[in-house]
Amino acid sequence: LWGQIDTILCLGMVGATLALMNRRPVALGMWLGFALSVKLQAVIIVPALLVYAMRTLRPRQLLAAIGVTLAVVGVLAAPYIAAGTGARWLGTYTTSVGRYPNRTVSAANIWMVVNLAEVKATGKPFPSLNRDTGRVLRGVPVTERVLSLCLFGACIMAILALLWRRPAVTALPLAAAASVWAFYLLCTQMHERYGVPAAALLTLCVGGVSLARSPGGRTRPAAIVVPLAVWGGVALSSAWNQFLVLSYDYHNVLRVPFPSYLRAWDLSMWGLPFVNAMLLAFMLWLLRHTPSPPGTRPGPASPSA
Repeated sequence: LWGQIDTILCLGMVGATLALMNRRPVALGMWLGFALSVKLQAVIIVPALLVYAMRTLRPRQLLAAIGVTLAVVGVLAAPYIAAGTGARWLGTYTTSVGRYPNRTVSAANIWMVVNLAEVKATGKPFPSLNRDTGRVLRGVPVTERVLSLCLFGACIMAILALLWRRPAVTALPLAAAASVWAFYLLCTQMHERYGVPAAALLTLCVGGVSLARSPGGRTRPAAIVVPLAVWGGVALSSAWNQFLVLSYDYHNVLRVPFPSYLRAWDLSMWGLPFVNAMLLAFMLWLLRHTPSPPGTRPGPASPSA
């Protein structure tokens, strides 16, 4: 069920990003309002969308996008408010952080490595250590949850700085994907499927780069190789993480002996976080060196946009 909901969420996030790439503020607001109504997780890409919109849209277009977003959220929330369940609807947004106070909820991120290392060092069972409310250091009033949010915030600031400096059309989906991947990799309380929108958004980046042409009019294959490799890495990593989690209760159906499954789990959960960290580094590198395809110079959109 949650996988199906996250697929709908991906649709809204990709739709909003694609609309802004084409400088369509009304469509942007409609898609973003839809995505935010499906799940608060869509807010992760809002900073990247806002920075790019500030660099490429006129003020009235930016205000139109914001207005349409709020209007769509309001319209979709109206049935709950009319039924007297507005407080419950609002609670799905205000209580989302802290609902699962774990370092990780099966996500192959940096906190999975922390868990596995502590299990190996102390011999304590995984569930008893998998909490993000503990302090990072004795005497320092900073919990692991707060530290994870600080790491994520620092990464988002770096992404936004790169996007502000180089607001090329292919940089927008890359910045949005990097934001999602940083959220999945650095924050606590992450489920295994939270990195999937990054793979969906990277398809827009690969497609945009494929439109870049050399002076002779030919497509430059070399310009596509790295974005395509990063997309493939993100997609495969996310798929394998989900396969391991979903197959936990079905390893007998797959005719995989349980000890063999556990070995695959341990090996993957030690290795995937490092692979995922390298993928985030590659995304930041690509964002820094994103070329502007001909005819996509950043600047105010035409009045008809």
